Amino acid sequence: MLKILKPISLIIVCSAIIHLIIFFFVSAHAGEPEADGFSGHLMAGGAFTAGKPSPDNASANQNPRISSLSQFPEHLTEINPVGTGELNFTFAFTGTTVSLGTGSGPSVFVISQPAAETGTFSLGLNYMKDEVWQDPFIIGTNRTETSRRTRGLALSWDNILNSGFNFSYALDDVDIENDLAGKRHQGLKRDGKRHAIKGGSRLFATDTSELSAGVIYERSDMAGKIFSYDGYGIELTHVLRGGGWDFGTAFSVSYHGYDGIHPEFNRDREDRIISLGSAFTLYEPLELKHYFITLFGSAFLNDSSICFYDESSLSGGLGIGYEF
Repeated sequence: MLKILKPISLIIVCSAIIHLIIFFFVSAHAGEPEADGFSGHLMAGGAFTAGKPSPDNASANQNPRISSLSQFPEHLTEINPVGTGELNFTFAFTGTTVSLGTGSGPSVFVISQPAAETGTFSLGLNYMKDEVWQDPFIIGTNRTETSRRTRGLALSWDNILNSGFNFSYALDDVDIENDLAGKRHQGLKRDGKRHAIKGGSRLFATDTSELSAGVIYERSDMAGKIFSYDGYGIELTHVLRGGGWDFGTAFSVSYHGYDGIHPEFNRDREDRIISLGSAFTLYEPLELKHYFITLFGSAFLNDSSICFYDESSLSGGLGIGYEF
């Protein structure tokens, strides 16, 4: 994920979107691995985000107390620093590339191996720590945050048999330090595992334009049935390249259908999630070798059958980077 320099509220909602933009449209150009040796990039900048975080969102630290489970989210705005970076080392003899950092997707460590006419195989490991409420459903008094740790493994096969198709599988293990809601009600336990299977293909590619599409299936198996779900989604990515610049857009729509009846709301939960992001990257501005500038923006909407989980945000920012 996009590396955020401190825990913040609304940008966490958009971080996966922003990361997709920066990785797909910057990492593809900045710091491409050489035949042998080190390569990578660093980027720093700032982002402005406005929106309505869900009362379930503990990263929105301006909203520790709620008066009702049906209250409307408050509108919040933030300006925060953001940064991302990646370090690669490529072994010329085997073509193996080892990567550390945020540029390889949600993984912090990735090893990739091209295999002649077969494609490229990758293994990624990731770790993320963020904050959730110990019990998000407490009314009339301040809620207390606790740590959520997510450890994951990702396997991918890209450019399968030189066909332009790709396939990936990801497994996340989620652990919440002090889950008071789960202790209070078995069905509200939020520890467990998440599985994601994705298949996609490049629909067309020219020297100046490329369009790709993918489909996603997710299965969340949490200790509490209320937070277990089946998810389905589609995504489209497009990049337009010019002389020393590129402009990319990513769009996704997904559906999460949760198991069982939510005990706090006495109804089923269904989420419909829409995200859209774009980024314009200019390479070597003012003829500054190895530098690049990225202007990015994104929009996110979670329309839930339970208004407690409704969430929306708009984000935009600017980053200045260096490739090596």
